[in-house]
Amino acid sequence: MIHLKHKGLALTVVTILILGCDASTFVLPQAPLSTPAPGAIDTIVAETAGAAATRTARLLPPSLTPSITPLPTQTASETPTPTVTFVFRLPTTTKIKTATPVPSSGGGGGGGGGGGSTAGFDCSLVSRSPDNGAVFNPGQNFTESWKVKNNGSEKWSSTTVDFIFASGENMSSITGYDLPTSVNPGGTITLSVSMTAPGSAGTHKTTWALRAGKSQFCSVSLSITVP
Repeated sequence: MIHLKHKGLALTVVTILILGCDASTFVLPQAPLSTPAPGAIDTIVAETAGAAATRTARLLPPSLTPSITPLPTQTASETPTPTVTFVFRLPTTTKIKTATPVPSSGGGGGGGGGGGSTAGFDCSLVSRSPDNGAVFNPGQNFTESWKVKNNGSEKWSSTTVDFIFASGENMSSITGYDLPTSVNPGGTITLSVSMTAPGSAGTHKTTWALRAGKSQFCSVSLSITVP
């Protein structure tokens, strides 16, 4: 029992000695912390922000620059200038049907041509070209012209009086036509017909006359020779 008490006392003493020692002697020494220089925190923040901005710029796609396409320019349409067309109408010869010859009251105008009257219509032959007996080769073209005078009391109206083929050989391509102009009593007019000499040799005769209504007057004729 005495031995156990001495051991308890010894433990108590040791414990007091341990507690009385400086605990810092049992702690390993540590390196002192450095104190940052003034403004170092701001520099670190600025560098961190710059590095972040650089990484962000690398990650972002390149900016797209919109291009503006100009709209097509509208060209005002020109109003077409109207084309003026001039139509020239030449007088045409009116073909009329061959009428059945009606004897005139004043007698026929045989080889010399001219003469004849009916109800105030009368005429006389003033001149002619070519004259009777002219010679033409077969198929030769020529124009016969008779100049006649109105010796009657009636006017020869261009709307009612025609110049027609009356008898003989029609050496023309037409059978008649209207007068080109009216002829008052005492007036004259030249009646012309384009003809072609027949192909057969010999003497060929044609007779033409003026016609008013159904009556013929002022007959003229032509006689040619084809060798």
